[in-house]
Amino acid sequence: MQHSTGRHNDGLLARVYHPAIMRALRKLKDPCAENIHQFLLEKHPFYSEGWHDKSLFRRKLEMSLVGLGWLV
Repeated sequence: MQHSTGRHNDGLLARVYHPAIMRALRKLKDPCAENIHQFLLEKHPFYSEGWHDKSLFRRKLEMSLVGLGWLV
């Protein structure tokens, strides 16, 4: 397993994913803590099976693609 200290949070990821997840959360009909938690468990790649077994490059790519999907 490859650990990343801060490197997961830069470049394209910072420019795409972070604004995208905030936009997706604002679209929730009822943005209470429980619904936000459920959204993150279901949609955030971090919680997907095998996430931490993927390379840093792969995780950044997948998070960027998910973010792009939330922007359209």
